[in-house]
Amino acid sequence: RPPHSVQLKLQVSVVRPLHSVQLKLQVSAVRPLHSVQLKLQVSVVRPLNSVQLKLQVSVVHSVQLKLQVSVVRPLNSVQLKLQVSVVGPPHSVQLKLQVSVVQPLHSVQLKLQLQVSVVHPPHSVQLKLQVSVVRPLHSVQLKLQVSVVRPLNSIQLKLQVSVVLSVQLKLQVSVVRPLNSVQLKLQVSVVLPPHSVQLKLQVSVVHTVQLKLQVSVVRPLNSVQLKLQVSVVHPLNIVQLKLQVSVVHSVQLKLQVSVVRP
Repeated sequence: RPPHSVQLKLQVSVVRPLHSVQLKLQVSAVRPLHSVQLKLQVSVVRPLNSVQLKLQVSVVHSVQLKLQVSVVRPLNSVQLKLQVSVVGPPHSVQLKLQVSVVQPLHSVQLKLQLQVSVVHPPHSVQLKLQVSVVRPLHSVQLKLQVSVVRPLNSIQLKLQVSVVLSVQLKLQVSVVRPLNSVQLKLQVSVVLPPHSVQLKLQVSVVHTVQLKLQVSVVRPLNSVQLKLQVSVVHPLNIVQLKLQVSVVHSVQLKLQVSVVRP
């Protein structure tokens, strides 16, 4: 066979009074281009629910995989999408995952999206995760992003969590070398009708150290505030420390320390 082409098609269907099953499979291989494609589709239908599965794989000096699963019922539906691609000479890998769950009775929506990419020889890694849950009374959002780049030795991490009428969390971490830079930012806030909590943390190192911490707790009967700031600077050898604590209806504390050298 000069083109070295192979094609395979398979279709199976089963029908009964209560349910039906359909299966479709298609495989094609072409050489010397080294191309392979595979498609698989499965669907199951019943009076109360239905299931659909789609799978596609292709190789053309690269690999791509696509998977889609959906389940539908009278009360809820589930959808899953997965895509993986691998490219040869650049050595690139990408992964995408999306999950959605819908329930009309509780109005719940869950979306999960995951994306991972790895590129060589730059040694770059990126990961993105997003989750959102929505209900009549509350909602949750989560965002996570991680990136690693080499040979610059750079790391960045971003995390954001928010719950409506309750919690918010933000985290950011970055490490860069050989510049020796470190940055960390953390913010947490909890707000409810009876009380609220806020926390802020920031750390940065760039031939220098800076730390900032702020905590506040508020309630109908009392409130607490805490502020902490630390800074160390080299080669000037400067140290500064500030601490402030206040508790309504009795305690107040302020501390400040500074050391300066030539």
